[in-house]
Amino acid sequence: MSNNGNLSGLSAEAQMAWRMNHYARITQQHFAGRAEAEAEQVLKDAQDIENRKIMEGILAENERKAAVDAYNLRELQNRNLEADLRRQFLAANPAATEQSWLLAKSQIKQDYFIERMNAEKSRDELEAEKYAQYRM
Repeated sequence: MSNNGNLSGLSAEAQMAWRMNHYARITQQHFAGRAEAEAEQVLKDAQDIENRKIMEGILAENERKAAVDAYNLRELQNRNLEADLRRQFLAANPAATEQSWLLAKSQIKQDYFIERMNAEKSRDELEAEKYAQYRM
């Protein structure tokens, strides 16, 4: 019997049973559709999470490669700078030996280190002054 079928020929109990069965089917179909939609959403969310993890991995790998490339570039620049300094030193001091170059290079590195330490100290002192002024 369809929704619009004639129920008048049935007893009140039969009509009630038919209506309850009809609404139960509609409710079951509704919840089945909702459960299917929720399952699809859960699957989509899981795929999105997996894709995000893959992308984060790719980004992390690219960042690592960029850091390695930057390090290698700095090393190459340092070697080129050292080679240039060595050529200049030897050109300025024709009687220089490898030992005198190593001593000069050591002094250059020490001077550079002291310069950096003083710059950091100055920066720290400026920060301390700013903080002191802020506290006033």
